[in-house]
Amino acid sequence: MLNLTVEQVNNLVSSSPRKNGRYNLFFKINDSIGLKLTKSREIRDGNYERQTKASQYGLGPDTHGTIDNVVFQNKVYFGYFTEIVEVFSDSMPPEQVFNKEDMVNYEELYLALRKNLEFNFSDSHMGNIGRKNGKLVCIDFDNEWNSSLGCRIRNEYVVS
Repeated sequence: MLNLTVEQVNNLVSSSPRKNGRYNLFFKINDSIGLKLTKSREIRDGNYERQTKASQYGLGPDTHGTIDNVVFQNKVYFGYFTEIVEVFSDSMPPEQVFNKEDMVNYEELYLALRKNLEFNFSDSHMGNIGRKNGKLVCIDFDNEWNSSLGCRIRNEYVVS
């Protein structure tokens, strides 16, 4: 875990560039470490657990500990520190960014996440894929969203 206090993190996030995902905020702490924040400890813990396990299989960035009660824009968040990897832009279609080997790696990534983590990487658009040591990795470990059910799901089961 990084040796930062909540107060230090609060100061960092107030001045750091951020990227908003659908459910999380991302802040760059330094050139190699970022911070992912979410409004729920339960969601943070699930994302952290999935990413940590994915990292152990070489399928995601490394994790570097959790932090609670980070305040950003007068709201309290729960977060975890993550390795920063090269990311891709959603504005480019995969066939313009990926070479043939990447396309094979993408299929392998999707299948390996499902086999090793029982994680259905259904939100696998370009903005949720990164590259680490020349290999494609998942950078979004949220539970899947099922639009027909109007809720998040995990492994085909509805979760609230």
